[in-house]
Formats: sequence, C-alpha cells, structure tokens
Amino acid sequence: MPPMSEKKSINALFIIHGLNVGGMEKHLLMLCSELLKTENNVTVISLTPDGILRPLFIQNGVKILTIARQRFFPLGWFMYTLTLYKYLKALNIDVFHIYLGWTHILELIASKIANTKCTITTRRGRVN
Repeated sequence: MPPMSEKKSINALFIIHGLNVGGMEKHLLMLCSELLKTENNVTVISLTPDGILRPLFIQNGVKILTIARQRFFPLGWFMYTLTLYKYLKALNIDVFHIYLGWTHILELIASKIANTKCTITTRRGRVN
C-alpha cells in the first residue's frame, strides 16, 4: 500500500446525453473542473456533438469525446457498447459515472467487461 503522502491521480470518465444548459450538465462541469484542479484525468463522453456548455468544458481542460447513439437493435447497440468498452480500456478508467437513463444496461455491460474499478450510475426523473 502506498504511503498516504503519495497521491495517485484518478482517471475519471463521465457519460452524458449532451452538453446543453441544464442542472445535470452544470453540475458535471463544476465536478470536472474541481477534479482537474487536483491533477486528475477527466474525460466526458457526450452522445450529441454540440451543446452550449461544450466550449466551457474544453476551456476548463476537460477532454470531450462523442459517441453517436445507435438506434438499430441489435447491431447498433452492440457497436455502441463495443466503442464504449474500447474507450474504457484505452483510457484506463478508474471511475466511470453514467448520467444516462435509457441505456444504463449497455454502459454497465461495457464497464463490467472492461473491468472498471468503480462504476456509478445517476438517473434523474419524475416520481409519479
């Protein structure tokens, strides 16, 4: 076990639908900015290429990747999961935080196969 004084940087990956203005997106921007201040590696995957907050993420030093959503079952879902798995392995991700609702299972499968150390899922929605 390393001494307490040695700090290991964390490779964090967040996946979110898009980078438009919203509470979740602003929260993610603040979180990423703080993580980068403590010399961690932060990457965000957005499922849409644009968004009003995208320049702010980049300005704060956040790496942005885009994976196009695949709607055609089953091949499209398989390709999406495979692409995500490749990112998880290539970036050597320690913490994977999923900010999505509709595809949690695909991200969890990719995370499990990639042997990601910590996977967190966050889902917002209405309570009826």
